[in-house]
Amino acid sequence: MSLRVGLIGARRRRQGLGPFVARYLVGAGCEVPCFVGTSPETVALAAEELRAIAGIVARGYTDTAEMLAAEPLDALAILSPAERHRDGLELALDHDLDVLCEKPFLWGAEDDQAAAVHLVESFADAGRVLRENCQWPFTLPAFMALHPDLADETVTAFEMLMAPSSTGAEMLVDAIPHPTSLLQALAPGEDVLIEDPLFTSADGRGPTADSETLDLAFRWVADGHAVEVKLHLRTTPTQPRVAEFAINGHRARRLIRTSDYALFFADAARLVDVPDPLRMLVEEFVGDVRGNSIGTPAPQVRNIVQRVRVLHEVVDAFRAHIA
Repeated sequence: MSLRVGLIGARRRRQGLGPFVARYLVGAGCEVPCFVGTSPETVALAAEELRAIAGIVARGYTDTAEMLAAEPLDALAILSPAERHRDGLELALDHDLDVLCEKPFLWGAEDDQAAAVHLVESFADAGRVLRENCQWPFTLPAFMALHPDLADETVTAFEMLMAPSSTGAEMLVDAIPHPTSLLQALAPGEDVLIEDPLFTSADGRGPTADSETLDLAFRWVADGHAVEVKLHLRTTPTQPRVAEFAINGHRARRLIRTSDYALFFADAARLVDVPDPLRMLVEEFVGDVRGNSIGTPAPQVRNIVQRVRVLHEVVDAFRAHIA
């Protein structure tokens, strides 16, 4: 029997991934029978995007509770803006559903960190699968194929360039979960500290509330293992957006072939294929739901909570810096 997965947030608006997640869910053998939008107008637009991008004809609702009362579902994909994630997560728990949640997991409330702990522990206690949509760790095998000598090195330095469409603090909200998830894969730990955050700006103005260029350096310390981190954020309103990262000085620049959106990593004259990380993440989530015997493993619980805490610490440090 195929899994039935409902969507909360099915449009491309605000960098949304709804139609693409839906397409990969269907490719993994799931049904996507329904979705939630914010108004009748956005429901109509989302329905058209789902048809055009994912080949799906789905029923649209404007209220999540109404959808869950009407539709027999196995899981939810929560792809709405982060400020609205909490309601969807709580309703999923009420209906005993597995969840794939867009990043950042929670944002916009003073008690986000405490709420994240409560939610992930509740999913774990209920034996339900909970995953956050952090794709970049799925690219690490391709990175290692580009730089095979790195396998013998201890990670001591990490650098990443990203190009979100937002500015200032919102740019940090959009971007920080990506390097955090990679650092968790490269230098995991029960106890993670963000030490000595330093904000600068490449435009010469210094960081401001609406900065379009922002550089951040800090030390990631995981169970005593320190990694020197540099992040470079550049506001870019349109696709395709530049992205690259480096480990111990070994660099990979993401390339996108616009004819079919195939992904590659490049460094100098070397080039390797990168399997679509969103497809891999969705397929792993579906496999976890189908074979679920342990719910949400402890490392997943820890990592989601860490990402919420790190995001709040970085944004708080930025706001203090520009105050």
